[in-house]
Amino acid sequence: MGSVRVIRGSEISDVRSAVSTGRWTRKVIDVDDRLAINIARNEPKAISGWHHHGDSVGCVYVLRGQVRIEWGPGGRDIAKLSTGDFYVLDPRTIHRESNPGPDDHVLIAFAMGTGRKFIEADGPAPDGGSTREAGALRVARGGDLAAGPETHGMARDVTEVSESVSIGRTRNAPRTISGWHHHGDHTTCVYDIRGRTRIEWGPGGRERAEVEAGDFYIIYPNTIHREGNPGTDDQMIAGFFIGRGTSVVNVDGPEGG
Repeated sequence: MGSVRVIRGSEISDVRSAVSTGRWTRKVIDVDDRLAINIARNEPKAISGWHHHGDSVGCVYVLRGQVRIEWGPGGRDIAKLSTGDFYVLDPRTIHRESNPGPDDHVLIAFAMGTGRKFIEADGPAPDGGSTREAGALRVARGGDLAAGPETHGMARDVTEVSESVSIGRTRNAPRTISGWHHHGDHTTCVYDIRGRTRIEWGPGGRERAEVEAGDFYIIYPNTIHREGNPGTDDQMIAGFFIGRGTSVVNVDGPEGG
């Protein structure tokens, strides 16, 4: 039947550990042996040291402010992103990030893979070295997302970033609920940006949780579930679908159990 894991924003201070490099500070929450959540809150002109995320794919949503990323041969590839944008890092992509804006920024990141999730590095080789060392970074602008797979009661904007990662943003009106669906072989990592979200899953759909802005939830592969907005205000969530194959499969509902 699959499962859903909820991580409350209010609980993060009790389970997190800080990882810093240069003037860059991260809060890292290990969800399980393959998935970690990173939250970076940094003041203007803060800059990280060179690093990579080992054998994990790194998926980042710019919640607030601006970020500048450098990577590639000699660190000469550069991207600048702002609120609502996304970027995805291939495993072992050596890079560094900074805050070029006038205000603090907040980045929400998921790292999925085996082994260590944060590894300091001297910097990328001038010629890029091997493909594995050079890695790749892909940017998706929030304004460029297109209407995604349909599920009754959900308004998704989705784009494929690579063969194994898609990104999505969903907006739902108050007092609505989606149809039952699952995400195939994908692990779906979700951050609640605004409003409240109710998730139902499990035998007969009897398991449920409510999250609010600042909370996270993880939907594991093939978990039949539905999501709704029980609040009185519009809701918005952002998520990453990490896996291969079809990312949205609509179904009649879970078995009764």
